[in-house]
Amino acid sequence: DRNFILNFHIDERVYRRWLLLVLIAFFVGLSTLGFTLPQVRERLGIELFANELFRPFANLVTYKDSTHNFVLEYPKNWIYEKLDDPITHEVVSFMPASEAEAIQTPQVEVIITSENLSEPVTLSNYIEQLINQLKNTKNFQAFQLVKQGDTTFAKRPAYGFIYTVTSRGKNWKIMEVATIKNLQVYLITYKAEISQYDKYQAIVHEMIH
Repeated sequence: DRNFILNFHIDERVYRRWLLLVLIAFFVGLSTLGFTLPQVRERLGIELFANELFRPFANLVTYKDSTHNFVLEYPKNWIYEKLDDPITHEVVSFMPASEAEAIQTPQVEVIITSENLSEPVTLSNYIEQLINQLKNTKNFQAFQLVKQGDTTFAKRPAYGFIYTVTSRGKNWKIMEVATIKNLQVYLITYKAEISQYDKYQAIVHEMIH
């Protein structure tokens, strides 16, 4: 029936126009309220770090560790200290040059940990054990988990979490992101005195990315 086909196409066009108007109104409303797309994703719980946009930083230099098989870019005006701790498996620590004088207790620090697993472990189980270990750390008081979820680490599937804690008279905000590859755990820890955390988090996210 030609009339039926004609009416169907007219209704379809009306529907598409109506849907387009609704979508436009939705995003205009979000911008009016001051929301950005990353903030929307964060409110929906889709990403762990949805409020952070990865962006390239100038003056990055390369750190290469052939022993533990990783390469990392870090800001040129930061310094690093090799750790190679056989107990904690911490490999290297990075910090802003301004923290060099307080190298024993820096207020801002990025630590790379590389641990060989004796048997296969799922990432979720590893993270669960890590969180329990942190909760039971003697020097940690008022441990509070702030956020956790799936993310990426060097473009690999990873899991991360953010927590706050009081230790040695200071309040810290700490981010841990881990991935597992071929029985090797790579963990990056961003530790900052809570008032300094926001200042460096975008740079740290770029290092993780």
